[in-house]
Amino acid sequence: MSSTTIFAYKQPTQHLFPQGRRSFVNPYNSQYRHIKDRRFDITNRDQRGTPVDNIRDKSKRVLLHRKTVFPFKLFPVHVIVDIHRVVVIEQTFLFADTIRTIPIANIQYVRCDRALLFGSIRIRTYGFSDREVVVKFLWNKDALRLRRLIEGLIICYEDNVDPLDFKDEDLCTCLENLGQEHFG
Repeated sequence: MSSTTIFAYKQPTQHLFPQGRRSFVNPYNSQYRHIKDRRFDITNRDQRGTPVDNIRDKSKRVLLHRKTVFPFKLFPVHVIVDIHRVVVIEQTFLFADTIRTIPIANIQYVRCDRALLFGSIRIRTYGFSDREVVVKFLWNKDALRLRRLIEGLIICYEDNVDPLDFKDEDLCTCLENLGQEHFG
């Protein structure tokens, strides 16, 4: 073998191995503690955290959470909207439920049907076998607000705009206004 790969560590320097051979360097061995490798140096991390931490913090942000009206729907359906997805949790029995997660990128359109007191939303998706999700017996204002917010997120996704560029206080209102201006 002309060259060997060292398993995820820095190649040893010449003064550690006088014969010039290459071998595995254990970073936890006290003899080699002076060898620095960025992968093991946790002091180099900035205050913002790792990219995975940043994504996780962004995805925790719930923009809107609504549920259906109780007397008409014995087991409630929850609709949760966050930056990246819409989650519909339909409770079918006491401890049984169906959870549907719809990424914003896969939503084709959102339709809001309203009557005197109650409304419903229909979310049509690309590429799923169950292409349309229907949530009935929402209050009218909740159904309309859900539709506007989801439409605003769709517009942001299609135009490559990061919704987190808005201020935290104004994020929901800006997205609702965006959805209202384009689709009424």
